[in-house]
Amino acid sequence: MAYTGTAIFTIKLLQTILPPEKACENLPESTATAIFHLCLDTSLGGLLPSMQETAVAYLEQVNSDSHDLYRRVIRAALWMESTCNFLKEAHAEGEKNWLELLELADQAIDGLPFHQHLPIVKECVHICSYLWKFDQPSPLLQTESQKLLLKLLSHPLLAVRTETYEHSLNLVKDCLGIQNVSRQEPGACDGVNFLLHHRVLYEISAFGLQDSAVKVNVAAKDMLLFLLKGRLMMTASTWDRFNEALYPVMPILQGYASTEESLGNCVLLISDMSDVARDVVFTSTAKLKAALRLLFTKQPTVRIAAVQQILPHITSDNDANTARPDLDQAVSSSFPNLYCLRNPLDITLDTSSKSVLKVESVEKLFCILSSDAVDISLRRSAAEQLSVVLQDTTMHPVLKNLGITDKVISSIVESVNGDKSLDCLLEPCVCILRKLVYADPSLRHSLAQRNLLLITLLRASLILRDNKGNGSEIAILMCLLLFDEIASIEIWSDKPNTDVILVPFSLPLSVIRRYNIPFQAASHHAVSPYCCILPPSSDLLNLAPARQALQVAWNTAWHSGIDDLLEELRGISTDFQEFHPDLKLSEAQILSLRAAHLPSALQDCIQAIVTASGHSSVTSALSRLSLYLLIDRLALPHIPTHSCRDTLHSLSWQTAVTRFLQVRPACVEDERLLVGIVAFLNAYFKQMHSESESDPEDRDLRWMLELLLNQETESLLNLLLGVETQTSTQSPGEPEELKNHVSQRLQRELTSFFNILLLRLTDTTDRLCLALAGPFKSQLAVRLLQSLRVSDAPRFYGLPSLERTLQGMVSLTAQPGWSSQCPDLEPTPLCSKYLSGLLEVVSSFYVEWGGNSLSFMGKGVTKNAVISLLHLSHEMMAESKDKDFISQWSLGNEAAADEASASQLGLAWLIPLWVDRDQEVRFASLGLGAALSSVPSGCQALCASCQNISGGLWGTLLNILLDQQESSMVRREAAFILQNLLVMPMPANAEEAKDSHWQHPCVHDEESGVSLVGLPALQALLYHCQYFQHVALSASNCYQGRYTFHLQPRADAASGPRRGSNSLDSENSLWLWRSDPQAPVINSSRPSSSLSTSSTVIRGSGSHTPKGPSPLNITEDTPASRLMAQGQSDTDTSNSVTSQDSRQGEPSSVEPVVMVTPDLMTAHCGLLTNLLAILPDFTLTAIRHNQLLQALAGLVDIGPIEKCLTELKTPNILPGEREDIKGQLVTLLQFLSSFSKLLQTCVVVSQELIGQMDFLKHLLTTLVAALMLDTKGLDAGTQAVVCVCWADVFMLLATLVRRDSSAVYPSVSAALGRRWRTFAGTLSACVNGKHHRASSSHGGLAVSLYSFHRGDKETGCRGHGCKLYKRYCFV
Repeated sequence: MAYTGTAIFTIKLLQTILPPEKACENLPESTATAIFHLCLDTSLGGLLPSMQETAVAYLEQVNSDSHDLYRRVIRAALWMESTCNFLKEAHAEGEKNWLELLELADQAIDGLPFHQHLPIVKECVHICSYLWKFDQPSPLLQTESQKLLLKLLSHPLLAVRTETYEHSLNLVKDCLGIQNVSRQEPGACDGVNFLLHHRVLYEISAFGLQDSAVKVNVAAKDMLLFLLKGRLMMTASTWDRFNEALYPVMPILQGYASTEESLGNCVLLISDMSDVARDVVFTSTAKLKAALRLLFTKQPTVRIAAVQQILPHITSDNDANTARPDLDQAVSSSFPNLYCLRNPLDITLDTSSKSVLKVESVEKLFCILSSDAVDISLRRSAAEQLSVVLQDTTMHPVLKNLGITDKVISSIVESVNGDKSLDCLLEPCVCILRKLVYADPSLRHSLAQRNLLLITLLRASLILRDNKGNGSEIAILMCLLLFDEIASIEIWSDKPNTDVILVPFSLPLSVIRRYNIPFQAASHHAVSPYCCILPPSSDLLNLAPARQALQVAWNTAWHSGIDDLLEELRGISTDFQEFHPDLKLSEAQILSLRAAHLPSALQDCIQAIVTASGHSSVTSALSRLSLYLLIDRLALPHIPTHSCRDTLHSLSWQTAVTRFLQVRPACVEDERLLVGIVAFLNAYFKQMHSESESDPEDRDLRWMLELLLNQETESLLNLLLGVETQTSTQSPGEPEELKNHVSQRLQRELTSFFNILLLRLTDTTDRLCLALAGPFKSQLAVRLLQSLRVSDAPRFYGLPSLERTLQGMVSLTAQPGWSSQCPDLEPTPLCSKYLSGLLEVVSSFYVEWGGNSLSFMGKGVTKNAVISLLHLSHEMMAESKDKDFISQWSLGNEAAADEASASQLGLAWLIPLWVDRDQEVRFASLGLGAALSSVPSGCQALCASCQNISGGLWGTLLNILLDQQESSMVRREAAFILQNLLVMPMPANAEEAKDSHWQHPCVHDEESGVSLVGLPALQALLYHCQYFQHVALSASNCYQGRYTFHLQPRADAASGPRRGSNSLDSENSLWLWRSDPQAPVINSSRPSSSLSTSSTVIRGSGSHTPKGPSPLNITEDTPASRLMAQGQSDTDTSNSVTSQDSRQGEPSSVEPVVMVTPDLMTAHCGLLTNLLAILPDFTLTAIRHNQLLQALAGLVDIGPIEKCLTELKTPNILPGEREDIKGQLVTLLQFLSSFSKLLQTCVVVSQELIGQMDFLKHLLTTLVAALMLDTKGLDAGTQAVVCVCWADVFMLLATLVRRDSSAVYPSVSAALGRRWRTFAGTLSACVNGKHHRASSSHGGLAVSLYSFHRGDKETGCRGHGCKLYKRYCFV
């Protein structure tokens, strides 16, 4: 398992850091060797096929030789699989797909060097026999089966050839044996039909009979003997088929003619004309050629026997009485050695394309030869010259056209028939005819069938011998004619052999060896033409990884899969006798297979838990289960063959684990075992949460909730109370330190487990789980509240337990309605107790220590406590009946608790958290301020708590919002608080401010003595800090990508970002973080320590502020330009950029860069919307002057949104990546929604603004495209965000159309009309959906469509508005 995990990690690491095409240059040889072993690992391939494919891709790049070796192993494994499949299909009952079966058999034969499973040979022989039995067989099946048989008969492996010949012989014996007489089965002989083909007989005769292996040689002889003697056992049709197949092979077979052996005698009888052989159905010409052919054999006794077979042919000739010579005893005795030459001659011809001879001269020579009036000596000279001329093959067509063939034949015939004057022409005419026959196969085929010509040439041979002439030419001519049947290589194959240069005459090598060929004949078929080339196997079988891979492949295929193999191996000896012993699996291989096969491995783990006799066995099994979960998770996005979750469900693992969760630990060992079980449950539910989508039947979660809420058993919830509550159950002899350590681990695992369950509950759609969720949350809430008072050993200051408890509270309080189903407490008292406890934690670990600038203790405690308070605020607002609950959030000053006039800190404890060193604390505390300020009493309490803070609440928040070194999420929360503050009534002058009960913006200029409050002060603040310029700058630097790198800019970076570069790819994000180089980043670095009295300075219009004119056009000389925030000390200057406890020493030249995200721009849009509500003219002027709408509209892009939706539908996406995609999608939609509301408000304030927006046409196209988004498959939370966005877009379009229909409706109506079906789907989704905001906006859309209709009538352009309005009403 460790090996598997390491292998997965290695491949994923390579995928992450190194593309395959770069692997060759960067991977060392040792890594390449490791990858090669991974590629051959059958277990890894069975567990994660795609992972192994990735390894193969890397191997191909780093080592081509190893990759070729891998491919050979895979090919051999496929052959092995085909072998096993062939055997199963061959033995299966019912109809068979014979073509597929033959294909499997062919592959099985290819794999014989590797699996050496010889029983497939018998199956192949029987299949071939079966397919040739029928009267009307399939030609295709016959052809394919014959190829298979020939491949086996000629196989290079001796064992295969021997097996094939022996099984074929046994089948012939069964079909043609004498036992068939008593059976009276007329069709029994049909079983040998597959052998009755000239190619099969050629293979047996030419190669089987001369095989060096005795068994093959004997089997081939016996087979042929059975066939030659099987006339009485065959039907007439079978016998005819045999003789037809035998005829082309006769020249081969006659080479084995003998007077001593049985087969040789049978072969001699083929050409015999006596009564013994009268049943042979060969023609007289065939018998004559066969008898004449025997004169070329090397055995004298056979040649003598051949003379007796030839004489009847000569004597029965019609011209026997007149033909020469007389066949007396002396002539007959010369027959056996008639064609025996000492030295074979070279008869090759000149085949060059050009000739030096003249056609006219050649024609004159022919005229001389053919003229009877010319003297015989001249005719002989002409014949001799023509024989020389014919050495040049270019003259052959010329002389053939003149009729030289018939002329020389007639001269030979006349000489034999008694014209002795022509004897002198006999030798040159034979030479001429020999050259013509040698060069022209068609002429040779024609002359070889002429019985009389053969007899004439035989007599001419005798005449030449009597005349002491040269008999070599006529011997060669006779050989050419007698061996014509086998003189071509193409007769033995359907496809021409393009690799061999064809010669006019070529003989099989076996013929040349068995006969006295009088010339140097070209040879072919030194080996069988059907012999296959064996793939090299020795190197694979000697290489351990390759051999083991083949062993596993064979055993897996033999047992029809890994499941049946492991089932067979379970408790049974692995000594299989059915196949070759070299393929037997070792014990180590069996264990490896079981460990890598998930169903078997998990079954072993569950069985070990069920049958465990001690704690160690259970712990070991749980560790293995956890490792399998880890491997499953580590492999993503590679999909394993078996899912852990599905496999465990099939094994009833819950029953095995339940018994350990129903009892309270009695000792440390029990507690340690419970730690392992909870750790496994933690890993299991965490992985299931990340993998699964909404499951209507979440059996795992349902089981766990029922178990936790079961009152009859000891619940895990009770174990949250810590070590001190369990001391009574622990043995007194166990060390206290060990007890505490194990207890700490148990609480840590339990806290994490309950957090995972809560997270799982947010996604489940199981109704029973949702019903059980309320009681579970309530009980957990009570246990966590009790655990808040539990501490650890004194040396730990109680922090570990407290931090874990607070982590649990964070997860619990994040669940809406968590306090509503507690049986003992109402939501309000429960929330109050939580609030009291959390405030006490904040007071103890933060306020009393003066913030974490003076203490590093409790950093995690503070963070989790503040986040829990943030969640608690939303729960109290939702559940509290007392709307004035803000007073509960005030923190008393315990230092003055004994005094009668004990002061209240109020919400002042919250302010130091805003400048905490921890970014999450700053974010959560500002979020808490935003939540509390959402009600008027919260705004008043917050303002009242900031009276003694330099800059006041407004200055502090603006300082955070405009701090470019701050995180966008922190700045966003500051903007939300400002939005809430703007909702409160704000006086327009000092007189109205006197009647106000809360702190408004208030600024004071010490030089002029001018003080402003309320709206004028707000304007001054916004102008003085150049807020609108900051928004424009933020919009220009907004990064909408999903991922970034945590980098810092170079100190000497002189070049700024590329203008307009808003790429969404993280690779292009490096230059998107800084502002324009001409506008230096404001040096508002946060001090290393965060005092609660940190002053906030409103900067002047110096060099540290973004360049650009002021929206109010107030010069620097006016008193308003010198206004300072109330409470600022005299030592602070207008250009002060640090707080009173700023960093000492020279600041670093390299400042960390925090980019602007769409979340911050969303908050800016909301803040601008609220400013438009209370300061419409001032805000609109500033927006126009700084071109904010144009800058913000440039961030509206439908492409990234569509890309996110497409990626969410991609299968096999990593769970973490899916959440990142959802987060980006939600962020972009929220920005689009917020911008739509801002633009709508601007249009409401100023109708003329529509005509001034040159970006409107492009923006309208984007907005319409947003309404066409395909949101199928999104979860409920994301779908709700989409609906809200649609609602805001609908309302914006409706407002635009109502305000200026002539400028807007043509573009909108045209865009909607082109994609109305998609738009109608959006309308249906909103109408039928549960989101009230999306549904409520349709009234505005109906009004806009009605405006279209009216606009059509007024402008005379009928069509778009009317159609849209009618269609909308229909929907």
